Amino acid sequence: MYGMGHLMRCVAIAEVSIQHGWRVAVAGDLDPIGASFVSSQCEDIYIESFSENEVIPRIKDLIDQLKPQTVHIDSYVLDGNRLPRGPWLLSNMQDGCFGARDADLTIDPTFGAEASASSFSQKHHALLGSSYCPIRYQVRKRRRTLVGLSSPPKVLIVLGGTDPLSLSPKIAVELAKTKFPIDITLIATNISVSQTISLLEIIPTITVLPFVEDLPQLVSQHDIVISAAGTSIWDFMCIGVPIGAICVVDNQIDGYRRITNNRLVIGLGEPPYIDLSNTIREFVDYLDRPDDLVSLSLRGQSIVDGMGSERIIQKWEQLI
Repeated sequence: MYGMGHLMRCVAIAEVSIQHGWRVAVAGDLDPIGASFVSSQCEDIYIESFSENEVIPRIKDLIDQLKPQTVHIDSYVLDGNRLPRGPWLLSNMQDGCFGARDADLTIDPTFGAEASASSFSQKHHALLGSSYCPIRYQVRKRRRTLVGLSSPPKVLIVLGGTDPLSLSPKIAVELAKTKFPIDITLIATNISVSQTISLLEIIPTITVLPFVEDLPQLVSQHDIVISAAGTSIWDFMCIGVPIGAICVVDNQIDGYRRITNNRLVIGLGEPPYIDLSNTIREFVDYLDRPDDLVSLSLRGQSIVDGMGSERIIQKWEQLI
C-alpha cells in the first residue's frame, strides 16, 4: 500500500476479517502514525512495515511464514507481474486502471465501476461499484441524518493525508473572500508555522488542526465537508455529510467526474483550477439552500451503506 486512503481501506477489511474469525496481517510501507492507527483500530493484528523497494521479497517471506488463505493487495505502485502466486486467493483493489493487475478477485469500489465490467476477463471474479466500498467501523458508527445547519455553518476542509498541491489554505482564503459567515476548520498535516500564521492573519477565526486520529467524529460535528475526490469521499457519504469535492490527483479524475455528473457532490473543479473562485462561490450558495444539502447527503448515503467490507469477506469465503 502507499497512502492513507489505501491504509484506511485495508483497516476496514481487516476489521471485518477479524470479526469473521480470520487471523490478519497488515504489511506495507507504514510510517509510525499509520502503524499506530492500525493497532488502535484492530486487536490481535500482525503489523509489518518495510520500505517500497523491499515489498516483493518481504511479501514472499510473509507468505512463507503465515501461509495465508487470502493475499489482498491495495496499491497503485506495486508491480503485479512480480507478485507470488500460489494456492491462496489473490484479491486486488483498484480504481479504474489505477492499481489494476491480474488477480483471482478484482475489487473496484468506485462509483459507476459496474459500467467497465466488460473489460474484465470472464475467468476472473469482480466486485464492482460503490456497494463494495470498504468502510471502517469508526466511520459507520457516525452515520447520521442531516436535519439542519449550524449558525454559522461549520465547514471542514480536509484534502487527504498530504494535500500535495497545498490547496487547503487557498480554499480557506476563497471561502473568506465570499464574506459569508462560516465557521472554518482546516486539517493541514504539512502546513508550515509561517503559513498558519499568514492564514490566521487573513481568517482570524479559522481553526487549523494537524493529523486527526478520529476524523469521522470531527466530520460528524460539521455541517459540510470540502474534500479531495479520493477514498475519503465514500466515508463522508456514508456518514451523511454533504460534500464539496475537488479533484487533486490524476487517479481521481474519472471518479470526480462521475460523482459531480450524478449530483452526489458539489464540484469544485480539477486542475488547473482556473475557476476556483467561482466554484467556491457556488459552494457557498448551497449554504443558503439547506434542502439541497439534505438531498446531497441522502443521495450519498443511498450508494454507500457501509457494508462493503462484509460483502468482500463473504466473497472471499465463497471463493475459498
